[in-house]
Amino acid sequence: WYQRRVREAVVSTQSTGEAYMAELTKTEDWLYDEGENCQKQVYIDKLASLRKAGDAAELRYVEAEARPGAMNLLAHSLVHVKKAIDLIEQKDEKYDHLTDEDKATLVAKTTEIDQVYNVYCTKLTAVDLTSPPPVTVSQINDKKKELEDKCNPILNKPKPKVEPPPAPAAEEAPKEGGDAPADTPMDSTPDAKSEEQPDPASMELD
Repeated sequence: WYQRRVREAVVSTQSTGEAYMAELTKTEDWLYDEGENCQKQVYIDKLASLRKAGDAAELRYVEAEARPGAMNLLAHSLVHVKKAIDLIEQKDEKYDHLTDEDKATLVAKTTEIDQVYNVYCTKLTAVDLTSPPPVTVSQINDKKKELEDKCNPILNKPKPKVEPPPAPAAEEAPKEGGDAPADTPMDSTPDAKSEEQPDPASMELD
């Protein structure tokens, strides 16, 4: 309750803030006095009355708290893609598989979001916490997502696989029991035993 009162004071004009804090104090006093034993609907009506005046200021406070972080994340995403583009232009090995069309897509989307980022910075320089924010955190996050959805698939594209050269075919060994090689000369020397056989005509009869 106390933090909410502080928030309302921070994001409202002085007169509005003081009036709203006075109403909060009045309601708090009533809650611990006359309102201690009221019906549930009475509490609901009191809360609705307070929220009608305070929700807009609460939203401005939440936006003001979250906006710097959202802008920093958008800037970080822009820097990431810009560094990748620099590496592509330098023919870095990490991105040497990307095409000229990939690079053109990255440059175009980065330029577009970078211009939007600069416009946001200009609008938020003189932002008045007592007025609705000119740029919401949701808008900033949407631009960050738009950039990353377009660029990250390109930057994360895997390199094509290089197939290794086929292994040389092994020489086929000759089959066992196969024909002798054609260039092996046949042995034409007669068998020694056939040369020593006696002539039948010269054998003696018993």
